[in-house]
Amino acid sequence: MVEDQEVMAENQEVVVEDQRVMVEDQEVIVKNQEVVAEDQEIMIKDQKVIIV
Repeated sequence: MVEDQEVMAENQEVVVEDQRVMVEDQEVIVKNQEVVAEDQEIMIKDQKVIIV
């Protein structure tokens, strides 16, 4: 069972890399949201914490 878990861990690392790419796209959207509303800026800060 330990060996199977190691394989799953490797797959999860690949998923993390994909998430980093999505994060970059969100940063571009965030810039547009800042122009739209100040309330959204507070939500954006929470997302940055989740990304970390």
